[in-house]
Formats: sequence, structure tokens, C-alpha cells
Amino acid sequence: MKIHYRQTRPGHYQVYFSQNGKQIFLQKDPLGEPLRDMDQVKAVVGHLKGNGYDPSDWNWWKKDKSYLFENAINNWVKLSDCSPEWKEKRKRIAENIFIPHFGKMDVREVTDVRIAEFNANLKDKVNLKGKKNSDKYRKILMGELKCFFNSIRKSLKEMPTFPRVKAQEPIIRWIDEKGQDETFEFIPPHHKPIFTFMRFTACRPNEAGGLLKKNLLGAQAIRFGYRPGEGKSCQGEHENQGGEALSHHPRNRGSPEIGRQN
Repeated sequence: MKIHYRQTRPGHYQVYFSQNGKQIFLQKDPLGEPLRDMDQVKAVVGHLKGNGYDPSDWNWWKKDKSYLFENAINNWVKLSDCSPEWKEKRKRIAENIFIPHFGKMDVREVTDVRIAEFNANLKDKVNLKGKKNSDKYRKILMGELKCFFNSIRKSLKEMPTFPRVKAQEPIIRWIDEKGQDETFEFIPPHHKPIFTFMRFTACRPNEAGGLLKKNLLGAQAIRFGYRPGEGKSCQGEHENQGGEALSHHPRNRGSPEIGRQN
């Protein structure tokens, strides 16, 4: 079957072909959406090439629109079990990136080719700052899209393949002990205890804030050790120095939690 398409007027397309000696003209996709752009035209042509023409496919007024990508992904975002902050970010990603590309498609007809095409578009797309999307951001977006399709896997004929996106890990520039000592000279005295604690225990801020005084002082204290220059925790000359320093901070006197005031 040879399939043709044309623009009948600005913003309106038509797909046409012959079948059994009869000329067929299509101005809408299987879900009843008018063909407004080339993405919709390509989707219709792909559907026809993959499935042939069945008039019942175009009875759009009888179709279940829950499989429309836009409806399905909005429902997925709504039911997402994640933090409110990430849920809001997920909603913006769906509205601004996924729906403009896949919105009028049936999720059951999103193929490997369409996923690869979307990935290529992300690579070439320029953001508002005039820069292309980083590999790290593209990896996040492709991961979100794959997560969505995994959630509806049982409704798909076949799970589309997602290309693996490799992101360059940032280069870590280590500061040696001498450099740390020089940096600490610029820290005000009342802030030094918390930085000293994290320096000698390798605790991150959220980890340090969750420790109790009993974790640092007394018989049940956790023994922290650090040997400068080796990049790993071990018993050494600074053993528990961080906990002792932090315990003397004025705001922690009388408080059971190291990182909080009374």
C-alpha cells in the first residue's frame, strides 16, 4: 500500500491511499484528533504501515481515550508515589516535554523508533539559555519516560526499547590537608565546630544533623576515624575529634540532638 500525505491548508494535513480500488482520505488520527502537524501525520502513516487500514480503527467516537498519551501520563503523575516537590517537577516535565511530543498518540503504539526519535530531539534541543540539553538532564528525562511506560507495561503489546544515555561524571577536585587548614582560617569561630565535625568524620550535613549526642559522647559513642590524604574512614590520629569539637558549640548545650537547637 502506497501512502501519501499533503497539506490542504496551513495547519491541516491529509493522508490518502488506495485500497481495494477505493481511494481513502484521512484528516484525523484514530483518536479523532485533526492532523495539525507532521508528528501526527508520521504517527498515522506508521500506524497504517504497521497495521494496515481497518475502518474500525477510525471509529474514534467509540474509542477509549484513556490510552491517549496525554491522559495516561497525566493520570500517572497524579497517582505518583513520590515527594510533593518531585511530583511538581514530574508534572512540569510531562506538560512541557513529553506531551508536546507524544500527546496525541496511543501509548500502545509508541514504538522503538518514536522513542529513539524523541531521544535524538532532546540531544539537539536548545533550552531558553541557548544551550543544548546536557547528557545528565537527558538521562533524567529518559528515565522518567521509561518509568511511565513501565507503569503501564501490562497494557502494551510490547515494551519499547530505551537507549542507554551515558552522562559524564563531574571531576572531583580534592582539597589536601594543608588546603583544608588554610580554608578553615576563614571560617568564623562559632561555625567551626560543625565544619570540624564533618571534616573529620566525612558526614554529610543531613547525616550530621540527625546524630544524637549519645552517638558522639560517652560509653555508647560511635568512634569516627580519619587518616588525612587517603580518602577513606579508618582509625587514626583524629579519632572522634569531630564529635568533641561539635559538642562544645553553644547552641548544642543541653540539646539531645547535635544539629538542632532546644
